[in-house]
Amino acid sequence: MISKEKIKEDLHILINRETGKFHRNLADGCRLEYDLCLDSLEMASLQIAVEDAFHFEFDPINDDFEKCFYSIGSLCQYIADKCGVK
Repeated sequence: MISKEKIKEDLHILINRETGKFHRNLADGCRLEYDLCLDSLEMASLQIAVEDAFHFEFDPINDDFEKCFYSIGSLCQYIADKCGVK
């Protein structure tokens, strides 16, 4: 079973790869749009990468994308919930 720490490590790698930018420290409170300056195209690319890496799909009707993709912490928690990590 995957751990929250592993989710955060993998997410860090995905963000760097998908954005082409190197972010050294991604704290839980780091906001994707405002602190990392991810635009809508980078967010969409990150969404697809997260789905592929963690083997699930976001539900465009039931998932609150603004809430899920607000910060590193919110996205990690969402992934952990989807993967059944406690």
